[in-house]
Amino acid sequence: MSIKGKLFGGVLGFFTAGIWGALIGAGVGHLYDSSNDTKEALKKKSESMLELICAGISKIAKIDGVVSEAEIAEIERIFAELEFDSDTREVAIRHFRRYKQSAETLDEITRRFAEEFTDSQSREVYFRILLRVAMSDNEMSEAERIALKSVAEILDIAFGGQTSTNTTTPNSELANAYDTIGAKYGAPMSEVKKIYHAKCKDLHPDVLRSRGIGEYAVAALEAELKRINDAYEIIKKHSK
Repeated sequence: MSIKGKLFGGVLGFFTAGIWGALIGAGVGHLYDSSNDTKEALKKKSESMLELICAGISKIAKIDGVVSEAEIAEIERIFAELEFDSDTREVAIRHFRRYKQSAETLDEITRRFAEEFTDSQSREVYFRILLRVAMSDNEMSEAERIALKSVAEILDIAFGGQTSTNTTTPNSELANAYDTIGAKYGAPMSEVKKIYHAKCKDLHPDVLRSRGIGEYAVAALEAELKRINDAYEIIKKHSK
């Protein structure tokens, strides 16, 4: 994809939905180059990503039976970061409510997303938003963990997917740090380091800039990179 197409997508997303929207837009910018789609077609593609992200959020929030207050608060924070205008917010809420009641499973929604969005940045956005909702209670349930492990496998994203085999209750801060990195709780530091460096390489601002993803989109993933760095420091502290 040329820089022109990616920047077009990024600009489209920025005016639609702020920083995360720029990343969503950058994820579909390749259409501008590959098939001469119109601006309206690109807008529909961006809207499709928004729908599938909202659908995924609704399923992960309800995966353990009920949508908790903490999950609702985290979803509100995500919507605030997206800087939705009132119309877009209403659309997002409608998607959330509709999919919460639908028979379609999280795996089925994720497969639709994976088929439509093959680039790693778009998939990372989808997964990390779902991860944030699952971690909003400060302790991920086993149902959420199993669901996210399946999502990660469909998207080809690293995720530990299970807690320690120890009989003691995991430290919640430490467990969240392992989940953020994408490593199994209690994994050897050598394995954590390997996953950490792979994530840093994929999300490094210079790498993203070289792909022409656009500064607003880079800013969004830089925030996620900070979360990964903070998680790595927590794991290192506890490993001493």
